[in-house]
Parts: sequence; C-alpha cells; structure tokens
Amino acid sequence: MKKRLGLIYLLCLIFLLNISYGQISPDSKTKISTIDIRNKLLKIYADSLINFKSGDKLPVFLFSEKFDYTCNIPLRNRHSIESLRRFVLLEIKDEEVFEKILFALSKSDKKNIKPDVARIPFSKYSFYELIKIRLEELNNNEGRPVSTDMKR
Repeated sequence: MKKRLGLIYLLCLIFLLNISYGQISPDSKTKISTIDIRNKLLKIYADSLINFKSGDKLPVFLFSEKFDYTCNIPLRNRHSIESLRRFVLLEIKDEEVFEKILFALSKSDKKNIKPDVARIPFSKYSFYELIKIRLEELNNNEGRPVSTDMKR
C-alpha cells in the first residue's frame, strides 16, 4: 500500500512539474527567425570567400555540384527553388575578392562543375561562371544583380 501511495505521489509530482515548467516559452528577444539563420549562414560562406588569400586552398563548397541542396541554408520561401550559390555571391561586393578567386579557380581542373539538377535558377552555370557574372555586375551595374528575381 505504501509503495502505491509513493508511486501515485511521484506521478502527481511529475505531472505538476510538467504543467508548471513544460509550457514556458522562450523570451521574444531570444527568438531567431529562419531569415536570420539564413542570412548568417550565407554570410559565413561569403566570409570564407572574402577571407581567401592567394596561395590558400579554395573553399570546398566551390567544387560541390550539390551545394544548393546540401548546404543547410533555409529557403526564403518553401515553395520556390533558389540558387543559394548565387545568394552567397551576392553577399560579396568587392571585385578584388572575385578576381583572386577566379585566378585560383582558373588553375583548377574542377572549375566547371555544375549542379546536377536543372530546376534551380542559375544551375546551368558553375561557381566559376557565376563569379564571372557577379564580377560583371559589380563592374557595370554598381553591384546590383542583373536578374531581378534573384534580389533579396
């Protein structure tokens, strides 16, 4: 009998604690939106290119044909398909960065690796070609993307 009372008391205690503390929601100041996460991740990839120095090893993601699928950056809209490679390059505004990377990529035999699925915008271009396009945009259009559907 004492064991059953002890068990009932324990279950009631667990139940009450769960009700008391299980429903605490995080403070609104600590909530992070998917857009914030997306922008921070894009910035990390862009920073790895911005901080590239001649003679360093190129970031591995430049050679990934599945980068748009495997880089774990949330999409702006779950119903649209976006080229995340393109968005990473749009984060960079410095022409010198692109020139250094183009020079290093031009020496690589893997510079023309393209995504394996054609449904993604800009999938017909390799990172090398996308960097050339972005460099042209910076030279001709004050950094604005040529394609309006790729603006953020």
